[in-house]
Amino acid sequence: MIPIFLLINLSYKINGYFTMRYQKEFYLHGAEINFQFTLGEDYDRLIIFLQIPFSSHLNSHFWHHYGDEYVYLKQPMGNLNLKIGRFDIPFSLLKYYDTHFLLFQPLYEDFLGFKKNFGAALDGYLKDFVFDINYSFKDLKTMIPILTFRLGIKQNKFKSGLSFLKEKEKFFALDINFNYFIFNLNGEFIYFLNKNKKKGIFFTSSFVPFWELEMNFGYKYNGENNILNLEISKDWIKLVNLRMALNYLMNKNWQIIFQLNLKI
Repeated sequence: MIPIFLLINLSYKINGYFTMRYQKEFYLHGAEINFQFTLGEDYDRLIIFLQIPFSSHLNSHFWHHYGDEYVYLKQPMGNLNLKIGRFDIPFSLLKYYDTHFLLFQPLYEDFLGFKKNFGAALDGYLKDFVFDINYSFKDLKTMIPILTFRLGIKQNKFKSGLSFLKEKEKFFALDINFNYFIFNLNGEFIYFLNKNKKKGIFFTSSFVPFWELEMNFGYKYNGENNILNLEISKDWIKLVNLRMALNYLMNKNWQIIFQLNLKI
């Protein structure tokens, strides 16, 4: 009876992406194929997610954006959910802000230098309050432990939270998300708890004014540079995504990036 039950309640989805990027020259930024299996009756009780990535430039930058492989078990104990594997750490905006394909990345890129770890995370809720506890490792060779904790509030059009991360250094962060009319606002403030007291600010506002053209206006201070950003994205026939970013550094330098995403 158990195998029959699992077959009846098993569903799967496969998709993939191929990304070409231009920044002084064209190159294959990344490619991936995603497999997602779900088990559940009324809703997904168990999710198994496997991401097979490829890259033409074999370095850590590829894993900076890709490489989720995890098992997600929903509510095995009351309102608690358990995730085991490699995944985005639930720190600050990384908890809910989808950075996939974005050319203008939040502050994790500048402060942490990593996005995905291998380990285990617990998340849960009590009314409007949510929490996340994560214990993981940047890689399984050095086995340097990373501990994160986030306590937040989640409502229909508003999210906010306080995060703490401890590796070799300690980080404190405040994140916020607010939906108003056609605007989606995201922001974060990260404070580096070391002798230098380094801090950073990230803010972005996205909206779709017409023709399903997504526009993002952003600002970032990463402790060294002030950066203004304009990013435009457009989907064509649900298979092709074109993306362009224009960055202005306050030292009067301009950066322009083009990206082509092909969806399977």
